[in-house]
Amino acid sequence: MVDPSEEGDFLHAIERYTEAITLNKNNHILFSNRSAAYSRVGKFHEALDDAKRCHELKPDWPKVRGVWSLIFCVLAGGGVVFLVARLIDARVGFESIPT
Repeated sequence: MVDPSEEGDFLHAIERYTEAITLNKNNHILFSNRSAAYSRVGKFHEALDDAKRCHELKPDWPKVRGVWSLIFCVLAGGGVVFLVARLIDARVGFESIPT
């Protein structure tokens, strides 16, 4: 089965992640992925809630750092310089992801 977010259908992806979360409320990956999908459709408060939950479940999960940085930048009304600084900071998390 193809992940709807891989096809750009983020609203459908949010629905699917929400269904999965009802079955497993302790899966940090589901919260991380739904957070990213929420951010792609401009639902930044929901994205932040999921990023926080992901961080509670797995504080060292690197993928949520980039989403978290983007969300904070948008919600804080940060400029481009702030965004670039936050993305550089988040890069540390992405470099530690096994490929």
